[in-house]
Amino acid sequence: MSRLWSCGVQVAITASTGIAATHIGGVTIHSWSGIGIKDRLSQYDIELISQKENIYKNITGVSVLIIDEISMLSATTLDMVSQVMQHIRQDYRAFGGVQVIMVGDFFQLPPVNKS
Repeated sequence: MSRLWSCGVQVAITASTGIAATHIGGVTIHSWSGIGIKDRLSQYDIELISQKENIYKNITGVSVLIIDEISMLSATTLDMVSQVMQHIRQDYRAFGGVQVIMVGDFFQLPPVNKS
């Protein structure tokens, strides 16, 4: 990361849980992206999230997004993060065209689903 920073690349450091985020000096992906603990996002939700100044700055000011403890995130959560980023950046590639680095123990148990 220090190499990226030394080159002027804006990096967001996130994790799936608060404990993991604390250990790496980041924040949860849920708070960074503004999705919170929602199970799904409506277009109205996406509009509200995009109007939050801190979320807008997070997403427009980043070139690389690091997500730790990736195995603890569901595909639905990743889709919601991508949707918010696409909307705010007005770039409809995955994650609004931001490079995403996913890190974690890929042999760890998957997240618990309600079903």
